[in-house]
Amino acid sequence: MPAGDAPDTVVIGSINVDGIKFNDFKQRRLRRTNVDYDARLGVPRIHILGLQEVSGGPQNELTEADKQRIVDNTFPGARAWIGKHVLIALDPSLDDCTVHRAMISSDERELLVDVTMQEHRLVLLNVYMDGGDAAYRVRQLRRIAASLQTPADLPHILFGDWNMVIDPAVDAVGSTTNAGGGTLQEFIHEQQLLDMLSAGQYGLPRDERRITDMTWAPRGKRLGPVVHKRLDFFLLNVAARALTWKQRALCAWDRMTR
Repeated sequence: MPAGDAPDTVVIGSINVDGIKFNDFKQRRLRRTNVDYDARLGVPRIHILGLQEVSGGPQNELTEADKQRIVDNTFPGARAWIGKHVLIALDPSLDDCTVHRAMISSDERELLVDVTMQEHRLVLLNVYMDGGDAAYRVRQLRRIAASLQTPADLPHILFGDWNMVIDPAVDAVGSTTNAGGGTLQEFIHEQQLLDMLSAGQYGLPRDERRITDMTWAPRGKRLGPVVHKRLDFFLLNVAARALTWKQRALCAWDRMTR
């Protein structure tokens, strides 16, 4: 799609690919979701890419050369903002969109881009929650809650890897625990957010434990029952619900990089 040829429908893709951190091959395979779009993937062409677990832990610092290489591999030609844990890239067809601000948290786990596109100003927030420290996740949620107030009347679209389930009854198979103790569910209620997968008009309603709806499983062989969880969500604030949503939320597993 040529630069400046803006699409009528903008598709946002949130992707966490295991092993992508320093794997140039997997990074380049992600081009099939954008500039080298391959319809056989069964997912729409992505215009806004959100990526999590970009480089891994604190020991994996990103140089400016690393950042440019990752952007060039995953979404060449895109305007992009990147940290150790999160990336947001805008398709070249969105080059005429005004970016009002771009901010990343000090731990590089939350990335906010405030942009006007198709005459709508909206805030994109890519989130990678800490995977092992529940207290730290609570602190992250407090930061995110503060971001939702700046300003509160703008549409906010939150996406990423939350490392928590919302409801263990429908977001986990082989597990009865809710990492975070219901914290994400409470956060969604307090902030009046909508989980797109809970709303039937946006996708399959989460009314049963379907492994095909889950986004995480442990690597390797583990003793005991196989565990699958949904840890990845799109959340909308009240203002964002007024936008016209044409694409349903879906889970594509890891087909993008095979």
